[in-house]
Amino acid sequence: MLKLALAFTTILTLGAVSPASAQTWTVTLLTATGGGGATDVNNLGAIVGGAQAALWPTATSAPVALPGPTGATTWSPTAINDSGLIVGNGNNWFFPTLWTAGVPSVLPYPPGGTQGALRDINAAGEIAGYAENGGYGYYATRWTTTGPTMLPRPANASTCSGEAINDAGDMVGYCNLPNGARATLWIGQTPIVLGLLASATATNANDLDDSGRIVGYSMISGKFTATLWTDGVPKKLAKLTNADGSIASGINTSGRMVGWTSLKNGTLVATTWLGLSSALALPTAPGTNHCSAESINDSGRIVGHCYSTAVIPYVYRPVIWTPNP
Repeated sequence: MLKLALAFTTILTLGAVSPASAQTWTVTLLTATGGGGATDVNNLGAIVGGAQAALWPTATSAPVALPGPTGATTWSPTAINDSGLIVGNGNNWFFPTLWTAGVPSVLPYPPGGTQGALRDINAAGEIAGYAENGGYGYYATRWTTTGPTMLPRPANASTCSGEAINDAGDMVGYCNLPNGARATLWIGQTPIVLGLLASATATNANDLDDSGRIVGYSMISGKFTATLWTDGVPKKLAKLTNADGSIASGINTSGRMVGWTSLKNGTLVATTWLGLSSALALPTAPGTNHCSAESINDSGRIVGHCYSTAVIPYVYRPVIWTPNP
């Protein structure tokens, strides 16, 4: 078992950092074969991800291989809930797959559909993703025990995708409108296009919590800008020193957000935020020089990947950042 840890001692920040945000983390490389990052962690500490689809029951466990759906040649998990239900996809978007107790089953497409992908799953087992409907483009789609339901698009939208779902069943993602992609919230069957920052040309929502706070990014002057929406109103998240762009990918119930920052020298830095004015760099795993954080659970455990530019082609390594007491 390969387990390396490095205490985080350097904090990069732009602007004031409150005492509540002065947290440190230990980074650990998960045991893995075949590369690939970690994509999600549930509140019990179980992790999914990997190029060869895997489940880690704990951060110190050996990976458990997830079998693929019948007919698929590649498959990967995207999310896991606290009941251990795992969602993901085979052959990218042709086998929307649910693993129950490690056994895969392919979920149905909407009538007339031939493609679809699963992105997230909530405590009730409701699943967010997208599906194609007989040549009429992609729709944000919610899967439940009764099957898939394509959600309405905002007026004039050509394509939509659901990226995350909270325990209330609210879903976020994006829709392509005539003037660019827009972060979108679905409450029930109602699509709501989220507010736009000044000078932003496109937006995308990646995650939301149960109180309705939404994270993602805005494109401003051709740069990714990590964004938080509260009650539909967007605000920029703070930047690390020498940041060139940033994306927020996850948020937990305490409001801590995670994602990544691209520095002006090209380095990719896993990043966490608590509030608008606090941006902290997460430690890099030993032997790597680029990292990205993908998901955070309610106890503050963060998962993602790191890699080294000295190894070509790049090999993603699954990692977990554990908050120090």
